[in-house]
Amino acid sequence: GMVNNVLSGLGIDPQPWLTSQPLPIFAKIPIIGDFLVNSLNAKYSFMALVFVDVWQWTPFVMLILLSGLQSIPKDIIEAAEVDGANAWQKMVYITIHLISPAILVTILLRTIDALKVFDTVYALFGSAADQRLLNVHIMNLALRIRNYGQGAAISVMVLLVIATLSQLFVKIYQRNLESEKPNR
Repeated sequence: GMVNNVLSGLGIDPQPWLTSQPLPIFAKIPIIGDFLVNSLNAKYSFMALVFVDVWQWTPFVMLILLSGLQSIPKDIIEAAEVDGANAWQKMVYITIHLISPAILVTILLRTIDALKVFDTVYALFGSAADQRLLNVHIMNLALRIRNYGQGAAISVMVLLVIATLSQLFVKIYQRNLESEKPNR
């Protein structure tokens, strides 16, 4: 593919991106190498999935964060400068504080999307998808093994996890809003 062409142009051997071979950098670690490869999915194929996901969703995340940055009123930053705030203080106490709702929404959307990813896995690996991902497991249970009940049960559990995480993010956001209210 294109990535291997670029790597070979740089003098690096082509890599087996869409295989389940372990990543050599993790496999060679003494004692925990096998654990990383077998339990934490440190394989070329998983890294390819991570790369594709980052490539696909980084522009969306950047747009949300850019809109949050552009919504910060300039007079607040100017007031902080007049009060003697340095660049670090402006970033931590003004910028990050004021775009925290955008950050929270971005984290929520990306978490939900990461928990429901299937199309990228299927597009990269087709019916040979042997990645240890929850949605691939659900597809294998329901459509290949024809264990519809267990596939549906796991799907409902995924829905409950997503709903619980969404509620947790909303509660964190509400707690942040309540801590900002002035005491009267």
